[in-house]
Amino acid sequence: MTTPSFSRICAALGAALLGSAQPDEPLVHLVLPAMLVYALGANCVLLSNMAVGDLFGDKKSTVVTLIAGAFDSSSAVFLLLKILYMDAGIPFHVFCYVLAALSMLSLIPTFFLFPNKSFQNNSDNEDEETTDDETPEMYSGSDDKPKFRQIVTSGLFLSHVLYMCVENLSINFVIGSANGWFNTLTGQQPDKVNLWTNIFGYFMMAGLLLDPITGLVNDRALKLNIRLEGWRK
Repeated sequence: MTTPSFSRICAALGAALLGSAQPDEPLVHLVLPAMLVYALGANCVLLSNMAVGDLFGDKKSTVVTLIAGAFDSSSAVFLLLKILYMDAGIPFHVFCYVLAALSMLSLIPTFFLFPNKSFQNNSDNEDEETTDDETPEMYSGSDDKPKFRQIVTSGLFLSHVLYMCVENLSINFVIGSANGWFNTLTGQQPDKVNLWTNIFGYFMMAGLLLDPITGLVNDRALKLNIRLEGWRK
């Protein structure tokens, strides 16, 4: 439960710092650390919740992409905050403090619902039992398990970290520069910028519907591959 707790504390701290930021010096400098801490906590929340997919066996990819789609669609929260801020006149720092409180409130299910140990994949357990019966000498001790240093210095892990860094950086660039694009395309007309910003937020919510499709295709492809391997044998 260390990672989920850490992620939610980071999200709450980032939201609180963002709510404390002001346009004037020196509180304006709180925006950068607030967004960094908030982004760190948000990504950890996503990665820790993806472990739930291990509970669904051959439907793991569908569940994982559904969680990722829900994470993408969370931009609807800020779209709602934008509408309330502009139409209802609710101060922005109130939204941030409410988000911080909700992030801390989510620690309750983390401590009482999440198991103390990591989720186990049933298919992996079956594979391990079969392998244990065939070659028990390979799993007789814990010395064969890779060390932490070997994992973090492996090419697979480093390439995955590099890929995730580049992907998240490119997404942040696209989202961060969207307002500048809208101002340029509309000739800096506030009403049109507001309209296209809302449309952009609605499109980002489509991840909840589209992401599970890729997971479903991946699950079907894995089942087909398993069947083909069985026929070959």
